[in-house]
Amino acid sequence: MSRSVTCTPCSNGSGPRPAAYLREQRLLPAQVMLSDPRHARLPTSDIAAAAGFLDRRTFERAFRRQYGMTPGNLRSEHCHSGSAPAIPNEEMPLR
Repeated sequence: MSRSVTCTPCSNGSGPRPAAYLREQRLLPAQVMLSDPRHARLPTSDIAAAAGFLDRRTFERAFRRQYGMTPGNLRSEHCHSGSAPAIPNEEMPLR
């Protein structure tokens, strides 16, 4: 499939740019894992790698831009408050 075909929905202004869309899709599983107390002991660098980020700092910057807080802050809010996991009874696969 050509680039112009895959980017057509993005290029008409109706959605995010392709890079932003891909970044959002990569950050979603990381956000779920960070919100889940079952992953509280998993290092942030491992969660970043599972989401496809090779560098932890790049992951942290992208995460902060997307969610308005650092991965550690999100984890603290969810894992220490006793809240339920974002997706109960589902494990996020590590890549």
